[in-house]
Amino acid sequence: MTGAHLRALMTLTGQRASSLARVREEKIAMSFSYKMMRVLQLLTALMLACGDSVAASAQQESQPSPIGDWKLTAIYDKFEDGRLRNTWGDKPQGLLQVSAGGFISLQVFGGDRPKSETVPTDPVGPVRCSYGTYTLDLANKTLKFVVQQDTYPQFMGVTRNLKIEELTSTTLKFSVAPIRDPKGGDFTPHLEFQRFQ
Repeated sequence: MTGAHLRALMTLTGQRASSLARVREEKIAMSFSYKMMRVLQLLTALMLACGDSVAASAQQESQPSPIGDWKLTAIYDKFEDGRLRNTWGDKPQGLLQVSAGGFISLQVFGGDRPKSETVPTDPVGPVRCSYGTYTLDLANKTLKFVVQQDTYPQFMGVTRNLKIEELTSTTLKFSVAPIRDPKGGDFTPHLEFQRFQ
């Protein structure tokens, strides 16, 4: 083999090696590009999923919720014939507490109750206290109050259905399932509250 042949062979081998190196580099670059494209696709999908979740969460937070502490502003009974009755006096007071953990507590006290010579375990009425658990269905505007204890023992263990008449960030109004009054007929209690600020 002559020197010229040897040089030609070496040049050809060098070109082949250079070509193989270039192919290898292109494969690596393509593999890297493909991997980066997949990573970007996955990151985009993850960001979109997170965005949907944040949007749904923001929408839930923007909807008014009854969870919190509420001050009674009005309470009255409405009979089937349209008559209204106020059995709580001129300035009734009360508190409704609805916890995020599923507990509910209600206290209502008649206005202008006189002081009494009795003991604290013998309350002066009208007064109503009740607590228990609840389930909330905002779509159907209902709150189911499962009574655990009540100053009216007949309600203990009963599920009271509350219909949400109005709910804003500061106002809560609801009516309770009708109650039979032997003297006046069926009536629906209505309670109105303002959120404590």
